[in-house]
Amino acid sequence: MSVINDNAWSLYDRGEMEVWKKSLNAYNDGFQTVNQMILSGRIKDTISANTEIRDAKNEFRTYLSGTDNLGKEKLNEAKQFAKEIDADFNMLYYIMFCTSAAGILLLITLLQMIPRSIANPVKELTKAATLMSKGNLNQQINPSNIKEFKTLSETLERMRMSLKNIDR
Repeated sequence: MSVINDNAWSLYDRGEMEVWKKSLNAYNDGFQTVNQMILSGRIKDTISANTEIRDAKNEFRTYLSGTDNLGKEKLNEAKQFAKEIDADFNMLYYIMFCTSAAGILLLITLLQMIPRSIANPVKELTKAATLMSKGNLNQQINPSNIKEFKTLSETLERMRMSLKNIDR
C-alpha cells in the first residue's frame, strides 16, 4: 500500500522521494559495510570508520537537505493556500455583512411603512366620522385600498348617505 497521495505530491516531488530513497539505501549499505568491517576486525578505530562511512554520510545529507527543502516548499504552498482561504472568508464576511445590512434596512423600511399604511386610513376614517358627528354630511368618504378598511369606509359612506337622506 502506497503512503504517497497522488493529489498531494507532484511528479517532481515523487522523483525527489526516489532520490531520497536511494540515498537512504546507500547510507544503510555504507553503514552495514562499515559495521561488518568493524565486526570482522578490518576497522579498529573511529577515524578509519568515519573515513569508510564518509560517502554514505554524504548520501544521507542528500536525504536531509532534500526533505528540508521540500518541507519548506510545502509550508510555503500551505501558507499560500491559507492566504487564499482567508481571502475567501473575508469575501464571505463582506457578503454576509452587506446582506445583513440590506436586511436591516429593509426591516426598518417595512417597520415604518406598515404602521403608516394602517394609521393613514384610520386617520381618514376618524376624520370623516368626526365631521359626520358634527353634522357635516357633505364630505364624501373614499374607499380605502386596504380590504378591511375598504369595508369600513364603504359602511361609513352608506351611513353618511342614509343620514343625508334623512335630513332632507
